[in-house]
Amino acid sequence: MMRHTLALLIVAASACSAKSSVLPEAQVGEAAAIHPVDNAYREKVIEFSAQMNPKGPATARAAYAAIDGGAESVEAQDLGGLAKARTWVDRFELFYEYKPLSNCVVTTIGPSSAALAKVQKALAASDAYENLLEDVKKLAGDEYTQLLSTMSPSPTDSERAAAAVQALLLRGQSDPERTAELTALSVSYAAAGTDGKCVASPKLMSIIKKKL
Repeated sequence: MMRHTLALLIVAASACSAKSSVLPEAQVGEAAAIHPVDNAYREKVIEFSAQMNPKGPATARAAYAAIDGGAESVEAQDLGGLAKARTWVDRFELFYEYKPLSNCVVTTIGPSSAALAKVQKALAASDAYENLLEDVKKLAGDEYTQLLSTMSPSPTDSERAAAAVQALLLRGQSDPERTAELTALSVSYAAAGTDGKCVASPKLMSIIKKKL
């Protein structure tokens, strides 16, 4: 279980930070929250988007321009509407915030099963544990139940934490429309077991919760 969880975390971190030949498909949802204008932050996100796709910077810049210009702007029309522009911004910002967190978690755990066990134990003892169980039952209940069925009749909190993180990752692999958000959520919970070494940013958590 522990080795499988570690392997999934490493794969998830690599998948979400690696260059992609195709930009993530924008999913139309309800109007996103207003994005405060922070030009320096926007430029960092735009620069980072090139790691996702060579066309990333152009798309990210157009999405920000659409939000600034409103629904009638040329950029909003070109992107298919203001809701899609906001979805693009959320997706680019999610990846920008997720990459350093995933790198931190993978580096902190390393190849050691002992280190992973320590993280799982710390997660089970953290304030995030109850929220993790609540989220996994809501978002990946089937996967979580299946993983628990392979354990002893009375799994420890540490084992439940490991199963919950793994269940979110597995659900993300089978749900293309929410892969990024579910993966980021699972790694954010893993980060809660690193004793403060890795911390998910408020912006990342805001985007995840909005999409899930």
